[in-house]
Amino acid sequence: MQIFKVWKWNTVALSLGSGTGAFTDKNAGAAKTVTISGVTFGGTDTANYTFAGTAATTADIAKAAISAITGITANDKIFDGSTAATLNTSTARFNGIMPGDQLSIGSAAGVFDSATPGYRKPVTITGLTLAGADAGNYTLANRTASSTASIVVGSTAPLLPEQIERSAVNGFGAPTPLLLDPGPTLVETSNARSRNKDP
Repeated sequence: MQIFKVWKWNTVALSLGSGTGAFTDKNAGAAKTVTISGVTFGGTDTANYTFAGTAATTADIAKAAISAITGITANDKIFDGSTAATLNTSTARFNGIMPGDQLSIGSAAGVFDSATPGYRKPVTITGLTLAGADAGNYTLANRTASSTASIVVGSTAPLLPEQIERSAVNGFGAPTPLLLDPGPTLVETSNARSRNKDP
């Protein structure tokens, strides 16, 4: 450590000993002030000087990386001919967040793999950004994620018997309100007659 304003031929030295340094705050930034405390003052000519016991320097705090975002879910929806998916981002988890920090999802878009009705269909999530009180302290390494959700058939669309059977195999009852809202119109493939069936 450099000593300033010491007379020529005087011997003065500083020692950090158990000294510590502290940034002014935790936030990422360049050339941030660091206050150093616990500095000791020694040498044969120390009686000629006074010293406050602190010093200062500057250093950078780099942004931490969020390697991935998980936990975002997509909502089931009634078939509407589109691949758009509504997302629930309140359950998002951030891999790499520091304890006590606050992050949330700033933006995200979800799409089903197709508009066809189906059970637990893949949903691709893109355009992820960070928000929250500590968002400025992080970078996002991966702006995509994935989820699954179902596209269900509404009462205005015919549902074939084999679709009912397939839904039961995949974990639904035959039928249930989640899969069929509010209930199916069965189309009998054998004689082209149709009938209503209560859920």
